[in-house]
Amino acid sequence: MAKQSDVLSADFLVKTAQEFGTPVYIYHAEKIKTQYEKLKTAFSKADARFFYACKALTNINVLRYINSIGCGLDTVSIQEVQLGLKAGFDPKNIIFTPNCVDLSEIIAAKELGVNLNIDNISILEQFGNQFGDSYPICIRLNPHIMAGGNFKISTGHVDSKFGISIHQMRHIERISEKHETEGDGPPHAHGLRDQGRRRVPARCGDHVRNDRAFPRPGVH
Repeated sequence: MAKQSDVLSADFLVKTAQEFGTPVYIYHAEKIKTQYEKLKTAFSKADARFFYACKALTNINVLRYINSIGCGLDTVSIQEVQLGLKAGFDPKNIIFTPNCVDLSEIIAAKELGVNLNIDNISILEQFGNQFGDSYPICIRLNPHIMAGGNFKISTGHVDSKFGISIHQMRHIERISEKHETEGDGPPHAHGLRDQGRRRVPARCGDHVRNDRAFPRPGVH
């Protein structure tokens, strides 16, 4: 495998621009693989799975390459789900994590066989009413932790629209018991850094009815 400095030298970039014209976008497959391998190595002692955020770059050839090296795909719209399937991802390696969408879009993703990550109490209850325990789901939690960074782009604070509030764990438990809903993935939470990284999972665990329902950490 060629080194990055050899492949993306200034001379290579200039020649590429001259051949294809500008603007031209160049994606470095070896670098993508190197970064993915670093993640796998860092979490080698944990039973972790990694999902590339499709919204970061939807170039289908890049998605195909990411699939080829074994990474999963995190999607936020039904169109991204469809693109992931077209790129060759197994539905089991796609997780659908929408925000503020209608139940019909959740059902459309279910029909495609992908993992569902629900972040809304109302949708969770509607899904349970319709499907009971026939289809496993994941739950997206809001831990109410700022964890540093800019407030405008932080997704784990108390006013964030992303995820079900950690203070609604009893409500989640009630819906789960009512419909005997079983999870098939980790509680997905933003902002689990600093002290929050240690504190939130313990608080979640106090209310999780079935530990086997959340067997694998998910990172994206």
